[in-house]
Order: sequence, then structure tokens, then C-alpha cells
Amino acid sequence: DSQIRKLNYQLKNIKNGKYKVKTYSVNHENGSVQEEKYRLSTASNLSLTRMEIDYLKRICTPHIQIRECIVERNVLNFETVVLPQEIQYIHISYMYE
Repeated sequence: DSQIRKLNYQLKNIKNGKYKVKTYSVNHENGSVQEEKYRLSTASNLSLTRMEIDYLKRICTPHIQIRECIVERNVLNFETVVLPQEIQYIHISYMYE
């Protein structure tokens, strides 16, 4: 895809209370080992040294966004924006008081 997508989620039959919604994103700006390898060298068949591989492991981490959502009437609503060629992992956890 080459377009930005806005996704709305509605989860039903959820316990009322506070939830932490943590989104991990990998895209061309954050966490993409392919993009970083290309930035390192445009030669696609270039073999990397152990130090260069370790460097890529250190810098290729997903972007994290954390937000708090309140569930009322047993429905959790939240929205996320997905960039072109992006993957997301969304982790939802109940915040015990």
C-alpha cells in the first residue's frame, strides 16, 4: 500500500476500567533493518561484518506509542494510523488500581 490508513478498533465485552494500549510500529523511518542496511550501503549484495550487524541490531527498534484508554459500558475504542508499508503490534493491558 502507498496510502496512510486510519483504523478504528472497537472491542466489546471488556471489563470496565483503565487500559494501557501500547503500539509498536516498524516502518521506513523506525525499526526497518532493510531501510537501515540501504542507508549503510546501497550495494545490495554487500556482506556485512559482525560489528555492522550488531550496529543494525542496536538501531533497528520499533517505535513505541503508549496511551491510556478508559473502558465504559464494556467497550474499548481506540484509533491508530498505519503508514504505507508499516506493520504494527498492539498490546492492550488492564491497569489494576
